[in-house]
Formats: sequence, C-alpha cells, structure tokens
Amino acid sequence: LFVTSTLGTDFMHGQCSGTEEMWGYCKDMPPCPPCDPINCVWSGWGEWYNPNPGTCIGLEVRNRTIKVHANQCGKPCEGSKVHSKTKVLDECKPQGADCVLSEWSPWLQCATQLDQSDRTRTVSKQPSRGGIPCLGSLKETRPCGGPKAVDCEFADWQEWTSCSTTCGEGRHTRMRRVKIPARDEGQSCKGMTLETASCSIEPCAGQDCKLSVWGEWT
Repeated sequence: LFVTSTLGTDFMHGQCSGTEEMWGYCKDMPPCPPCDPINCVWSGWGEWYNPNPGTCIGLEVRNRTIKVHANQCGKPCEGSKVHSKTKVLDECKPQGADCVLSEWSPWLQCATQLDQSDRTRTVSKQPSRGGIPCLGSLKETRPCGGPKAVDCEFADWQEWTSCSTTCGEGRHTRMRRVKIPARDEGQSCKGMTLETASCSIEPCAGQDCKLSVWGEWT
C-alpha cells in the first residue's frame, strides 16, 4: 500500500489546515497472501529461585517463556519474561538484638492545679548488630488541671436465676454490669460479669420396682 497526504485549504481565511490521505496498492508489489492471526502465548511462571546462590541479594526471581510465537498478523506477547520480589533469607537476616524500653514511671504528684506532671522511661537495652532502634519519646508531660483518672466499677450482682431443674441438682446464674467504665488511664474492672453455680432442689421422688404375687404351682 502507499499513502499520499495533502493539506486542506481554508478559502475563507487563506490558510491551510487539517490533512487529507489517500490509500492505494503499490503497482510493482504483489498483494499479501491471506493471514490467519496467531497470537503470542506465554508459558506459566516457573518456581521462585535465588539468581545468585550463596549470596544475600534480597531478591527472588521467576521466569516464563514464549510458548507460542505470534505470526506476522498476530498480537505479540505483553509483559516481561522475568518477575522479581523481595526475599531475605533467614541466614541473611541480621542476628542483632532490638532496642528495649523500660516501663513508664508513675506520674509525678502535682503541687497545684497550675503545675505540670511528667513521667519518664529509659532505654533498658541498646540495639546491637543491626537491631531495630527504640522508637518513641522518653518523657511525657500532662497538665495537672486535666481530668482525673476514673477506675472501673461494677454494679451489684443481680438475683440468681431459677434453678434449671425442678428436683435434684441443677444450675443457676447471676449477672452484673459495668456501672462506671474506666477512663483517663483509670484501672479497668477485674472479674466476671456472669457467674454460674450449682443448685439443689428436693430429691426427685423415686418409685421402687414392684412384683406381682406368685401364681399357683404347676
């Protein structure tokens, strides 16, 4: 095929604008034979492997190949032949120790409501041989006039439920709810909100086996 292109003409303003194309067969070239498209097909991905065995490059790769090649009118394969991901082998990981922080100290007592109280913590163990460093501050400050800590408080136990049986031994339960939830670093409630115990009713009435009177001898 050949193509010719010309510029369009704007007669109103005396300017050229746009394009015009015309297609045709080349006189000296034979026509192309019919083509049934065969599209490219990838194979499945292979297993992950270390491209440099014995080294710690921090990567794993896997490969795939072209299973079916495209012909002249088919679509080529899209994508890469190699796929990589991060992979640090256990023997390549640093064997160091991470930083360890101590527990927070108690808040300092306030002399007046206009003061500030603070608490501190220290580095109990420094990181070594590539370990993770300590994160976070070593000192916290809060105003003394802020909200006071409120501890959690349970309500009284409710009455026991009826026994699960009408005679003999059964089970019954009682419940209680959280009356005041903890807030502002107050102590949480400790204990159960549901309690189960055995209960005994009067013994179930039994009935002994009774035999009839002996019949006559035969």
